[in-house]
Amino acid sequence: MVLNPIADNTIYKDGLGQIGLESHGTEESMLVQDGLDEKVEIPDAYSILAFDMSVVPPKERLCGVKPTAELQLFHERTQAQRGPATLNILRLPSTRLDIETLHGGFFFPYESESEPIEGPTFQVATSDPDVRIDITDLVFDNEFVFDQLFLMIENRGPEQEVGDRFKTRESDSPPKLILKFPGGGTGCPTTPIDEDATTFTFDPWNVIKAAAFEDTTASVGDTVTFKYVVGKFNVWIHPTGDCTQEERVLVGSGTDGEASYTFTEEDAGTVVTFVSDTSNHCERGMIVKFQVN
Repeated sequence: MVLNPIADNTIYKDGLGQIGLESHGTEESMLVQDGLDEKVEIPDAYSILAFDMSVVPPKERLCGVKPTAELQLFHERTQAQRGPATLNILRLPSTRLDIETLHGGFFFPYESESEPIEGPTFQVATSDPDVRIDITDLVFDNEFVFDQLFLMIENRGPEQEVGDRFKTRESDSPPKLILKFPGGGTGCPTTPIDEDATTFTFDPWNVIKAAAFEDTTASVGDTVTFKYVVGKFNVWIHPTGDCTQEERVLVGSGTDGEASYTFTEEDAGTVVTFVSDTSNHCERGMIVKFQVN
């Protein structure tokens, strides 16, 4: 499975004084550079990029599988007289912000409530056409919020007069996230990973939209996702098939805001009923059924 970024950008660390240099996701390359302190025209800059991970199989379907993730970046070669640069990759907290409108005047990744997760370092020479970096731990050792993988690439020194530019999604050689799922081991589900599985999304999951909820069919391996306002809704499975709550199973609590369920082989041949049990929401239409094949 190969993914291209859904957004990328160059951020200049000097903040407001560098707003005019922000690329806003329109350039064909992004800059990573630890500039010279004595030369304001050679600023510090780092690159950010995000991938949509909604197509990646959920963890419960990767039992016994050891997935790998590799980031491939296409490098703009230069004639600069310098040694290889050592760059760092970090995973940033997921965000709903438009990544391609961010700039150094207000975006400070090290000052967020959640610290960036340190990833690997790698070297790139001025003559390298591309680099490939193993980021398996960054990708698969952490949950995806908003189905997003948000990465940052930076140079922590030494200072450079000429940094490194990598091709963006606007170019003919966009970055690639290469995901591999080698065969499963002992104890894995017998259902193979299906990269063509369907994701059903209820966004928003609320009373107002309840009239539009339609019962439908799904297959083993498909996923249904519910997005809702925290404190107002929740998601339960009702084995009864109606609004009665006997033996119900929690999928997402009122404090989650988002919940997902992937249909398993045990669901095959049954009807799985999802409801919101807050107040009288079920009676008001917040109930949807899936016939699982």
